[in-house]
Amino acid sequence: LGNISFTTLIDTYQKSYDLYDSLLKDPTTPSNFIVYYKVRLAEFKDLLDKFKNDTAHVNTKYRAIYIDLKNYGFPLPNEDSNHVLKFFNTADYNVKAEPLGVAQKVEDLTTDTKTKENQRCVWNPAVQQILFYRVDDDPTSSTTNEFCKYTITTKAGVELSSGLIKAKFANIAPVSGDGTITFKYLANEMIPLNLLKYANDDGDGPVSTLITKPDKPQFWVNEKGVELPIYLPSKTSKDGIFTVVKADREGPCPGKDSKNTCYGGNIYIQAKNVFNTFNDTLSYNVYDANGLISAKPGTINLISTATTTDDSRSGGGGGGSLGILSLASLLGLVVYRRYRK
Repeated sequence: LGNISFTTLIDTYQKSYDLYDSLLKDPTTPSNFIVYYKVRLAEFKDLLDKFKNDTAHVNTKYRAIYIDLKNYGFPLPNEDSNHVLKFFNTADYNVKAEPLGVAQKVEDLTTDTKTKENQRCVWNPAVQQILFYRVDDDPTSSTTNEFCKYTITTKAGVELSSGLIKAKFANIAPVSGDGTITFKYLANEMIPLNLLKYANDDGDGPVSTLITKPDKPQFWVNEKGVELPIYLPSKTSKDGIFTVVKADREGPCPGKDSKNTCYGGNIYIQAKNVFNTFNDTLSYNVYDANGLISAKPGTINLISTATTTDDSRSGGGGGGSLGILSLASLLGLVVYRRYRK
C-alpha cells in the first residue's frame, strides 16, 4: 500500500456520500436497495465528520495510510452457536495492529527497535480503520518497505486471521491553485501578488502530528532560512500583455532545479501598456518544504477593467474605435509634446 493525498481521500469520501445521498433522493431507486444505501450514507457522513473536524488530529495523521479491512473481505465468516454467519464487523471482532519495522523484504526484519521506533501502526476504533504512518517525516526509500502486522480475533479471543501490510510512504506534491487579479484600465498599476495565497501542501495531512518536525513549513525554505518556493516558467504573461517587474526575494530553486530562479514574498505585476484592453494569464509552480515541485502549474487570470466595469469604448465601429478616456489621454500626450518643444 501507499499513502495518497489527504485532500483526495476527503474528496473521495465526499463523492461517495453525494452518490448515496442522490440515490436515496431518487424516486426511481428500487426499495430493496434503500436500507443498504442508508447504511453507506451514514458511514461516509461519519467519516467526513471525523476526518474534516478532527482538530485534535486523533483520526488524521501526516502521510498516513488509512486501511479499511472491510474493503479486503477479512476475515472469513464466523459461524456462531445458532449457525448464523457473522461477516467482518467490529461489533463482533477485535482488531490489533503493530509496527514491525523497515526492510527490503519481510524475511530481513529483525527485533531491533530502531527500525520501528518512528513507525505507528494502530487500530483506530473511531473510524474503524488501521492507521499506518510515521512520526519522523522520513519517506520510504526506493530499496526498502515498511511493515505492519494486524490480527483479527473474535470477541471471545479466538484468532481468526493474521496478515501483513507492506507499504511505502511518499511525499505528496504541493498544489498550485488558480486565482484572479484585476488591473484598473489606464491606471498604470504595479500590483503586488502573494501567489502562496492560492497554493497549499495539504495533501500530506496535518504536519503537527510529526514528533520530529511539528512546525515544518509548507513551502521551500533554503539553507539560509529564506523562503523561496515560487517558480515562474515565464516572467511574461501568456500573450505578453503583462510582465513581472520584480519580487521581494529571489534565489536558486531547490535541488536539481538550482539553475532556475525561484521567488519569495510578493511578486509585482504590471501591464506593459496602460491602454491595454485585453485579459491574459500567468502560470506559476510552488515547491514544498522537501523541494518537490507542484505537479501542475497554477493559473492566475489577469483581468483588465477595460473588459469589465471600465469598458467605455465604442461598441460599434470595429477595432479602430476609441473611447473618450483613450482620446483624452492621446490629446494630453499631444499637448505635452508641444509644450516640451
